[in-house]
Amino acid sequence: MVRYVFKAVSAEGRRSQGGLDAVDDAGAVDQLLQRGLTPLTLKAEATGRRWRRSADLTRGERLSFIRDLANLAAAGFALEPALGLVGDQMPRAAAMELVAGLRQRVRAGETLGRAMAAYSTVFPPEFLGLVTAGEQGGSLAEALGHLSALEEARSHFRQRLVSAMIYPALIALLTLAALGVMAGYVLPQFQDLFAGSKAKLPTATLAVLAVGDFLGRYGPLFLAAATGGILIFLRALKYREVRARVDRLVLSLGPLGRLVRDAQLALYTRTLASLLSGGVPLAPALATASACLGNHALAAASDRVRLRVRGGESLSHATGAEPLFPRRLVRLLAMAEQTASLPRALLDLSQVLERERGMALDRALSLLTPVLTLILGGMVGAIFAALISGIMSLNDIAI
Repeated sequence: MVRYVFKAVSAEGRRSQGGLDAVDDAGAVDQLLQRGLTPLTLKAEATGRRWRRSADLTRGERLSFIRDLANLAAAGFALEPALGLVGDQMPRAAAMELVAGLRQRVRAGETLGRAMAAYSTVFPPEFLGLVTAGEQGGSLAEALGHLSALEEARSHFRQRLVSAMIYPALIALLTLAALGVMAGYVLPQFQDLFAGSKAKLPTATLAVLAVGDFLGRYGPLFLAAATGGILIFLRALKYREVRARVDRLVLSLGPLGRLVRDAQLALYTRTLASLLSGGVPLAPALATASACLGNHALAAASDRVRLRVRGGESLSHATGAEPLFPRRLVRLLAMAEQTASLPRALLDLSQVLERERGMALDRALSLLTPVLTLILGGMVGAIFAALISGIMSLNDIAI
């Protein structure tokens, strides 16, 4: 028997965590489902390994899986043969094996939501919640369509961000490489040249030579200390309290904080809209949407909203009590509750936030490249200017 630690959500939206003993991962999932709980995270205490084979589906394969399955379901295919067709299109053996496992479970009589729960960290919580609600409400094809649109939006944003960062990253790497060559090879040559001269070197030249000498003597130690500090910081982020403080600090960083907040709220509102449109009750939908948030400060605020809603408050009133949520979200929720159009309003807001996020990201990245070029180019230019100034001082002595 293996001891597992889990976090799960009930059909009423109540989140719980604890431990259980099971023979394997599938047995642990079955126990949770029998209790009426949908697992959010599950890991084995003995090995500390997160409960999933992370390489089973890449993000691109997961998008292809849900998009193809949604198209086949909308075309009227039965679930089991549709899974067979989707599995045949998977490019890797591991992905084909995972889809085959889903198909085998469905063939044995399990629902798709229960089958996905056996791979609950391959498939995020919103997948499990929306698929389960779709099956219970007889609208699985519509639920898969919502998931496909959600995953498409995420993939598009990731690709856009990566594409936009390639050129600035290349400039930074090349410039840092040039600075490294200058500090490790060029500056020592000039130090030997200036060492035999009695000329009074300019302050800028002395400063550049001092920096070069420091990097030559202590550069490896400095690099090792910086690497160690980064590793310690990343390890500290595994603690919930530290991560929440760092995430709250990020949200307070002016334009950057607003960009992060809007990106997280776009995911949150789109996920919540998809879950409510698929028939998921509000409290469980809030729990699932909260689990999708990567910023722990926002996730904690969302969880407090869920608890207030379970206590009988309206969603707009509960959201308004949290300062991390923008006022326009509160006003929109209040109007949507009055007109009984909450899913549509949330989807519209997510689209607005995504457009604003895209425009803000474009502006930031359009400024990043010239600013980065000016800063790094200025550093290289200042070094050359200081060295040339020192050479000119030697010429003055010679004259």
